[in-house]
Amino acid sequence: MDPRIALRRRQVEATRLRIVGRRIIIGLSGVLIVMGSVWAINTPMFSIRHIDVVGQTNSVVTSGLGAAGLVAGNPLLLADLSAGEDAIRLDPWVKDVELDRQFPDRLVVKVTERVEVAVLDSGLSVSDDGRVMRESVGSDLTRLHLSGAPINSYLDGAGAEAIELITMLDGDVSDVMYSEVGLVAWYEGVETIFGTTGDVATKAAVASLMLEEVQPGELLDVSVPERPVIRPVAAS
Repeated sequence: MDPRIALRRRQVEATRLRIVGRRIIIGLSGVLIVMGSVWAINTPMFSIRHIDVVGQTNSVVTSGLGAAGLVAGNPLLLADLSAGEDAIRLDPWVKDVELDRQFPDRLVVKVTERVEVAVLDSGLSVSDDGRVMRESVGSDLTRLHLSGAPINSYLDGAGAEAIELITMLDGDVSDVMYSEVGLVAWYEGVETIFGTTGDVATKAAVASLMLEEVQPGELLDVSVPERPVIRPVAAS
């Protein structure tokens, strides 16, 4: 046999063996990865053993975690965090929630709760994002006077604007109502006219700056925030 042909055959065979060897190594690596994944998923080392809840006061997160299968003993790697967050958000007290894995065995639940800031004439409280919550138990909440009852779980229109104003004002706000001049609030004991919808943040900032200038028997009008006015309270 021609030596060149024999050499070529040996080279082809060596190449084939290298290819087969690589395939075997890749196959074994895949098997090891699968076995390692199965072990990691099922080993108690990476199962949920600790659940830390941060920010919870009124909300109840355990039912939401249970509905999503996020309970002690279940694999942390398979935890469906999105499903858990969606389930927890069903609690009316929960404004937002974030779940986080901390290996090897800890699940952290970070809850942002709604805060009651006002109470309607009906006695129902309203949260800082305008959600109607429950029969009020807080005596220090702002009295929000709105005509008609809310038609859904969230205030909209004038009610939503009033809640935005309450959360913007830094100080005691005893009452908020709508009148013929628009939105009116009793801010630190001073009757303050905020007027029609729009630019609530600017009006709140101007009211805070002007408040010390108001004397007893006077009211503050910031309905046009560029030109705030202090004038006597109209005789009733």
